[in-house]
Amino acid sequence: LGVNACSKLILKDLLAGDTASAAQWWESVVAPSLSSADTSFCNSLVHACAQAGNPVAAGWCVERMIKCGLQPNALTLNAVIGACARVGDMALAIKWFDEMQEKEIKPNGITYNTIIKAYAQAHDTRKAEQWLNRMQEDGFTPCIATYTAIIDAMAKASNAQKAEHWFRHMQQLGVQADAV
Repeated sequence: LGVNACSKLILKDLLAGDTASAAQWWESVVAPSLSSADTSFCNSLVHACAQAGNPVAAGWCVERMIKCGLQPNALTLNAVIGACARVGDMALAIKWFDEMQEKEIKPNGITYNTIIKAYAQAHDTRKAEQWLNRMQEDGFTPCIATYTAIIDAMAKASNAQKAEHWFRHMQQLGVQADAV
């Protein structure tokens, strides 16, 4: 059985919640044949699990990747963080953000926007604002997607004053609204 065929079995097992079977396939077929060039193979498993809305399975793949000596990148961990955010598991999303920093993988605007948008959709405007501020403190300029998420969250929370504050802030930075 080849690695590519095995990846389908691993994915099937992970999405069914059968990590024991996935681990058997990984240890017997995948791990012995992985090389440093196989980061894309591992990333494809992570992304497939993330797209299926299973952050635990995506994280499992990242952990196996690391155990095999392969380094995940920002795109890999953004996929895991995004999967966490989609299912509303912000504690797990923040755990992966922290893991990203521990591994000295620089987050990017997508990382912050994913977290901000998830908090905004969960109506946790305080956390959304905290992450927007952190984004700026870490040297990233918010984009229209960032401001749309925070302004929309404030409007839905009936906090027109904060929504206007962030709209003015957006204008001051020269970010153009796509619709008003």
